[in-house]
Order: sequence, then structure tokens, then C-alpha cells
Amino acid sequence: MLIEAKKDSKSILNNEPIFILGISQRSGTNFLSDLLSLHPDCDATLIPEDFFMAHADLLIKFADSLDRIWQYWKIDKIVGSPEKLYECFGSSLTSFLNSQETKHNQQTESYDLDYSLNKSPKIRITKTPSVKNLPYFFKLFPYSPLLIIIRDGRSVVESSVKTFDRSYEQEIRAWANAAQTIIKAETEFKKFNRKYLIVKYEDIFTKTEKELNNIFSFLGLDAKKYDFNKALNLPVRGSSELKEKIGKVHWQTVEKSKDFNPLMRYSHWNKGLHQRFNWIAGDYLEMFGYTQQTCSNNKFWWHLWNRWLDIKYLGFKGVYRGFKHKISRLFANLN
Repeated sequence: MLIEAKKDSKSILNNEPIFILGISQRSGTNFLSDLLSLHPDCDATLIPEDFFMAHADLLIKFADSLDRIWQYWKIDKIVGSPEKLYECFGSSLTSFLNSQETKHNQQTESYDLDYSLNKSPKIRITKTPSVKNLPYFFKLFPYSPLLIIIRDGRSVVESSVKTFDRSYEQEIRAWANAAQTIIKAETEFKKFNRKYLIVKYEDIFTKTEKELNNIFSFLGLDAKKYDFNKALNLPVRGSSELKEKIGKVHWQTVEKSKDFNPLMRYSHWNKGLHQRFNWIAGDYLEMFGYTQQTCSNNKFWWHLWNRWLDIKYLGFKGVYRGFKHKISRLFANLN
């Protein structure tokens, strides 16, 4: 079973931040962060999305470059492996997060004083709607608990298209690539018994109390302190439904209506969209425990149709890359 946790009742050590990484935008990182922020021992930073991991490859390359130099001078045994540098970078980022103001505590001076006196300041919650560079997470943050939130790719795609005016093809491929990243990373995480938990947006929305209890157990947080009634009545933030109601999406909280249901954003999809999604991302959808909507008729023609769309998409990308390269060379020559 892919969706599983590496549990540890002492997951949070030395006030390590709780990291939330979403499979992509529109996957529910705001929702999960807002729910956890209701716990009296936690609070989200004022940084909307940290994107530390999205750029982590730069830190890894930097450390590896230094290590090659140190090996040349044969001092690598003295300074240690690059893994030590990875951890130092991660520790600095953790300190940065712990120095930030939080949503429920705007008084930085008094907060820092409490922190310096070791009075158990609130645990920082930070989030990013991306799993880019996910395999590097525990190189930088070996002691931090990691929550990865996934969501039905069809809902993610539909919400992204509606919110950001993107193409279905682009969003289906983006979700599939992110799903592949999670599956590959989890293989390594299991091998080294890392502290991570994969949660489903749909489960958190429909079985809120049960799923939060599971998350609190993983994080080592006391569920008895939590107000589950507030969680069940949590306002909505950033819903794509706003696009239809007011013409744009914003991330201010609004009261949740009685008919609010974000689980079937793709209910209006036709056979063509379902077939295209299944062709590109259907296997990953099944791996995450969701069910494809298939069509048993005309399989041969659907196969040809998808092949043609692949060629069309990849051909367009090739033309675009060639055009971009020519424009770059033109400006280089002008300079």
C-alpha cells in the first residue's frame, strides 16, 4: 500500500517545524495548514509558501561542488561528508522559520524572548504546493516531520485550469510528473525509515476528525487539546468556486456554504478528458488509491487519438524550444 506513515510518537524534536508539501497547487496545502493551526501548540508562519524544497537542488549542488574541491585537497576526511553541509543548510533554514512571526502572534519581541527562555514556543507550520526536489528533503531536514498531501488528479487539474487559466494537457502532465516524484521518493524514504506521512485531501475533508487524529499521532501532538468543532466549521480559503461567483480567486477566508463540495470538480468531464487523463496519469491515480473512469468502447481509436495528441504536444514543445534558442542567440549576438 502506497499511502502509509512512518510513525514516531516523538516526531517533533527541538521544536522542528512541520513541513507540508502538496503534490501541486490546488491540492489542499492551505486547508491542511489552517486545520493544524487550530491546535494550541502550533501556528503557521506569515510566509504564505516557503518553497525551500523547490530550490533545494541549488544547495545540494553547492555542497557537492565544495566536496569535490575538498577531495582534491584531500581534506574531505577532516571536514566531513557533504551530508554535514546539507544538514547545516537545513538547520539555518529551520532557524529562519523559527524566527518568523506567526499568524496568531504578531509580537516578535515577546515571542523571541519566550523562545530564548525555552518556554516551548509554538511549533511552526510551513507549506509549499510542490514536491519538486522531494528526494532531497531529509538531506536538509533529517529531524523534521513531513506531511505530503495528495488529491485526486482530476480535481487538481480542473481546479488549476479554472483558477489559473491553464491548459488541461499542461496540468495533467504536471500532476503525473509530481505523482511520479512522490512514488520514487517514497521508495527511498521507506528504506531509511524517514518521518513522513502521506495524506489525502478527500479523507481530510470527509473524515476530518479521524484523519486529524492520525496526523496528531504521527506528529506527537495531543489531540485532546484540539477543538474539532472549529475544524469542522473551518472557513474556506482559495476555492476555485470563487471564479464562477466573483470572477476571480482570492486567498482570504470565506464562510463555508452548506453545499460546498470540492470532491468532484471534474464531474462535468466528457469521455475525451477522462481518456486523456487516464492515458497520461491513470496509473498514478490508481497507485494513490483512486479509481479511473474508463470507457470500454472504441479502445483502438482512443489509443490512436492519444498517440496523435502526444505527438502534437511533443512536437509543439520541440518547435517552441527551437524558437526560444534562436531568439536567445539573436539577443546574445546583439549584445
